[in-house]
Amino acid sequence: MTILDVKKQIIENTLGNFYIFTGEELAVQNIYVQKIAETKGQVLKRIDTISEAIKSTGLSLFNESTCYVCRDDMSFIKADTAWDELASSLGENTLILQYTHLDKRTKFYTHFEVQMVWFNHLDERLLTKYIQQEMNISPKNCQTLIKVCESDYSRLMLELDKVGCWKRGYAQDKQQPIPDDGAVLHLLQSGAIYIPPDDAIFDWVHAMLQGKSTLAFQLYEECQKIGEPALRLLLVLFNGVKHLLQVQACPGNISKSTGLSQWEIKQVSDCEGIYHNYELVNAMKLIHSMEYGIKVGTVEESFAVPYVMVNMLGAYEV
Repeated sequence: MTILDVKKQIIENTLGNFYIFTGEELAVQNIYVQKIAETKGQVLKRIDTISEAIKSTGLSLFNESTCYVCRDDMSFIKADTAWDELASSLGENTLILQYTHLDKRTKFYTHFEVQMVWFNHLDERLLTKYIQQEMNISPKNCQTLIKVCESDYSRLMLELDKVGCWKRGYAQDKQQPIPDDGAVLHLLQSGAIYIPPDDAIFDWVHAMLQGKSTLAFQLYEECQKIGEPALRLLLVLFNGVKHLLQVQACPGNISKSTGLSQWEIKQVSDCEGIYHNYELVNAMKLIHSMEYGIKVGTVEESFAVPYVMVNMLGAYEV
């Protein structure tokens, strides 16, 4: 089943009562979850696991007209004897299972392929349309936003919300409005809108997180040669340190608990255990103080990144 199939069912009010949503666009999934519940006139209720909900509600989970949504219930994937029984017990209710990732080779995927709906990244044309519905941004700047957000709809909406908040603050402070395009460019140039790092920056962050001091300083020199600003380096490093702290400190399902993508988790998974959690917290505080110092003029820009590097890597000679 495709997204278009579900959209047609919503329009024609011919919705089924069991769907499985998967793919990277969780924000778009949630829009369709909301639309399905609204169309069917059902209360939307999120549950952690199907088995827990059954235990807490007695003999039957589905005892009221409700749209139940359960995310990443891995135990249900393994409970193949309960698949048909659960699907047949829905009655007038709706069940939507959301999975961050699914392996197409599994028995679960084969069994429920008809109910499976994939939510992949939207194309540039459609994303541009959605951006311009929110703000008066030129196609060129829409393209830039889509690129730095890596075509992720949920991140695009968050960045547009950031642009809107900054515009309102600017208008109050300066007593004059600023065009949407001007706001976008300002936030991109200042680093407030995160720009995915080039290979040199990414490798530099990875060397920092692994405590490889010699390599880190070599890569920092490369970043300087290509003109990367200190604020951008600090921003990318801050995100890397934060992701590593989340991965190290979070037990269980990291993606579900932290909101990190599997790609983000993978990028720092080989850096675990090199720093203590308190060292990572201190590094984040230091990076933030250097970033603030640059912005208010109390820290020399050329001094900030090396100072952070020396403090983070002081105990490492690799």
